[in-house]
Amino acid sequence: MDWLRSWFEWYFRLDPAAPGQGTAWDLVLRSSWFSRPAVLWTGGIALAGLVVAAYLRQTRHLSLLQRIGLIALRFAALALIGLALTEAALQVTRTGLPFIAVLIDTSGSMGLPDRAPTTASPAANSGTSTTRLQSAQAVLLDREGERLRELGQRHRLRLYEFSESANPINAELDSPQALAEAVRGLKPLGLSTRPGAALKEVLEEFRGVPPTAIVLLSDGVASTSEADRASAAVDLARQMSVPVLTVPVGSDRPVLDLQAYDLLAEDVILLGDPAALSFRVRPHGGSGRPIEAELWSADGTGPLARTQEVASQEGQPVNMELSYVPPAEGELELLVKVKPWTEEQETENNVLRKRIQVRREKIRVLLVERLPRWEFRHLKPVLERDDSIELRTVLQESDPEYVQEDRTALPRFPTTTEELFQYDVVILGDVDPEYFNPQSLEHLREFVRERGGGLLMVAGPRFNPAAFARTPLETLSPVELDAVRAPEPTSLLNGFRMERTIEGRAHPLLRLTDSGTSADAAWAELPPMYWFLECRRRKAGAQALTVHPQARGEDGKLPLIVWQRFGAGQVLFHATDELWQWRRQPGDSFYPRYWSQAMRALSRAKLLGASRGVQLTTDRTAYHVGDPVRIRVQVLDGRSLGGGTAGGATGKPAQVIVEARPGGGRGGDGSGGTPRRETIELAPRPDTPQLYEGTAAGLGAGTYRVWLADPTNPESPPAAEFQVELPNRELQQRGVDRADLARTAQQTRGKMYELEQFDRLVQEIPRGQPIALAAAERIPLWNRWELFTLLLLVLGTEWLWRQRLGLT
Repeated sequence: MDWLRSWFEWYFRLDPAAPGQGTAWDLVLRSSWFSRPAVLWTGGIALAGLVVAAYLRQTRHLSLLQRIGLIALRFAALALIGLALTEAALQVTRTGLPFIAVLIDTSGSMGLPDRAPTTASPAANSGTSTTRLQSAQAVLLDREGERLRELGQRHRLRLYEFSESANPINAELDSPQALAEAVRGLKPLGLSTRPGAALKEVLEEFRGVPPTAIVLLSDGVASTSEADRASAAVDLARQMSVPVLTVPVGSDRPVLDLQAYDLLAEDVILLGDPAALSFRVRPHGGSGRPIEAELWSADGTGPLARTQEVASQEGQPVNMELSYVPPAEGELELLVKVKPWTEEQETENNVLRKRIQVRREKIRVLLVERLPRWEFRHLKPVLERDDSIELRTVLQESDPEYVQEDRTALPRFPTTTEELFQYDVVILGDVDPEYFNPQSLEHLREFVRERGGGLLMVAGPRFNPAAFARTPLETLSPVELDAVRAPEPTSLLNGFRMERTIEGRAHPLLRLTDSGTSADAAWAELPPMYWFLECRRRKAGAQALTVHPQARGEDGKLPLIVWQRFGAGQVLFHATDELWQWRRQPGDSFYPRYWSQAMRALSRAKLLGASRGVQLTTDRTAYHVGDPVRIRVQVLDGRSLGGGTAGGATGKPAQVIVEARPGGGRGGDGSGGTPRRETIELAPRPDTPQLYEGTAAGLGAGTYRVWLADPTNPESPPAAEFQVELPNRELQQRGVDRADLARTAQQTRGKMYELEQFDRLVQEIPRGQPIALAAAERIPLWNRWELFTLLLLVLGTEWLWRQRLGLT
């Protein structure tokens, strides 16, 4: 009937319909005489009855066909008169194709691999491990995007990606090629899955013009709460009469997988010290099975160490540790290999890598105190007995004979930068700032900020840290000095044991045992302390590693051990001077171990960065997918970066390279571990030209290495490693919620299809009702010459026929 529509458009001088458009024709009666349908129908039937009765009485002698013909002519004349009297008009509405919405799940769980054949695509059935999102992309882009074109033939296609919310991906895309590229570029980076919320958002967007159907490609698992399941949108979909066609993506069979992640180890160790690597393994399936891990060198030497644990319940991480003493100095790359289970499909996330610098040099420590209080008396011999530490001490109020009798004693605090910069760590006890040379405190700040030195401040009842207000050391303090106060005397009567924070549990500084499983017991058995300083507010960026179990301040529980990065170096603050109480623990192993680890942690930046002249760091070592990774490069020797002058004074950016490490989990593109490199520019800070900062964003789950693209040092550039992982809630349930997807389809009068049935889904989608694209156009008929000509022709024909039949 396209020819008829085209003829009407030509006759009434209407613009022809564009491809994919249609035209709806309606007859509209506007006269108030017949505004009531009941009156119209009653009058019409009565008039028709009179006409039929009159003709039947007058034409008894005529044949049946003659009677019908005359009655038809009379009815036609009356109908034409009725059109004129009712001001009849032709209403023309330009219509378009109805909508169909396709929702594609791009949450983190869609990056999980499934080996089982799930699609009609040969690529998906090749026997290789394929992620769920790749299976959904394959079915949509099969036959070079032919399925997308088929979906758009009878409907206007709207594509959405969703995880936390629904986002259109073809709002500005017109060509099928661009649409296919947009689908091909989707990545499983969503932090949570909320299919119900996404369906509701799309339905609300189509209010007033409901789509013919919604196609949902998802594993159906709501990772936030039951209220976000797909079936939560059933009521709204039924109210709008929109069927939901669900397509489960993923295998129903439990996927056995061991995921190694969150590797923690020292970047720099001293020769003879063990390289302790702690990591986590998250088992999926296989509860009760053994988890075996080995330590290998990247050159194939190994195993260097072994350990074994037992898989806990589904998705619960297992803490594991490996330890190894390198026999020689130099750079060592170690691999943690978790032995795959027999049925495990994804093995690329079973390997973690770590580069370690093994140094022969000693850590030079300067211990400064006013008087030999208890912490000093216990700490000094501990540091002296550590073969990796070279200790010097300064006592402000010591006797002159002390310098002569003690081989570690210095007569004064270093007064020049050359003297001070020889040390790696400075420990400040309860010292009087008036004792120092006016420039010494400024030198100490420069020692931390510029040279990457470590500073440890041990609080005391008289000076540290409150007396450092309005001195250069105030900026070094991790706590706000105006919020520091002495404790109430009554609070010192009861002993307390420190509590580790989340950051403290992960920090190598507080690892008091070789086994992570015994760490909690070790901290619970520590002897109690009594005195502490109330630091009620930390500075922004400072991390509380341990807190008081009861006392609270503005930031929550009062901090007792606080860490912060300052420029190129680090600052550690003790709000108590009673760590010596730990020596009462049987065996006296925790106190020496803590201080040895503290010296190594505080000296790391200077040992690693200052010797090279450039230090590269990230703000954390572990991130969730979607978190920005902040990268910082500190120039310590005045060299030029980015082609500028020394110190970066020209403001030109420096470049770093971020690489997804093979064997560290799924790569940044969610494609099963494909290595990827990305170059990122770091801009110099206006206030500190020697400091470059930038951000890496949009990284997928996996292990990454970042290094400085510095042509002056291509063999061993400053580098750092970090881990990007999925939030735990995205991995807690790895199956497919087929029951909820089937319930959603059934209750909305839709249907659930398998991926291999997608062609059938395309064919069975309802055609839907065309939608109006613009306001209707009215063409009056009652006053057109065609209507009156036709009326005269009908009346004339009836009169001539009646005359010929002898009717008056």
